[in-house]
Amino acid sequence: TLFRLVSIDLTPDDVWHAQLEIADGAMQLIKDQIQFNINARLTWLTFGNYLTVLKQNIAADKYYQYLLHILPSDHPSLVSIYNNMGLMYTLMNNNEKALECFEKTFEFHAQSLSQAVEQTDSLMSLLRSSHDSTNRQLATLNKLAEMSYRLEDYPTALDFYRRAYDMTDDEKLREVYQAKIEFLSCFCRTR
Repeated sequence: TLFRLVSIDLTPDDVWHAQLEIADGAMQLIKDQIQFNINARLTWLTFGNYLTVLKQNIAADKYYQYLLHILPSDHPSLVSIYNNMGLMYTLMNNNEKALECFEKTFEFHAQSLSQAVEQTDSLMSLLRSSHDSTNRQLATLNKLAEMSYRLEDYPTALDFYRRAYDMTDDEKLREVYQAKIEFLSCFCRTR
């Protein structure tokens, strides 16, 4: 809730008395006007950007520093805050501070790229693991089919080959399993 100061009076017992009134409606009008003027949605950065455009760089800097202080170190807005601070310092001809901010921006981008690479590696590892698991299952089905064939349990061997055929995406293996299925199908019909 936002309040507007109506008056301040010193009482006879030397206590200051402040009269306030609710000003939420006025604040909403201010927000609406800012949003209309900048033609963009209000975000964490809007106020700092607005101050920079108004050349209120000291106030903008304090605001950005405040955001850096209150936001957690892994907050996604930090990249934009440092980038906007870099732009503000560039406009102020404070190139050293601008460079520091742009370096921080680069660090965040490098860190997020590193995290993306780690996530990709993790996903690839899962895919390899899944692929290895599928290969082990195929090898097991093939062994079961071969053992069933040797034991002359041809319908069971045929079932295992069909399951292996359905499981694999490898065209060469599918051809091998298809040939075994056709052979056993013919073999089972003649018996």
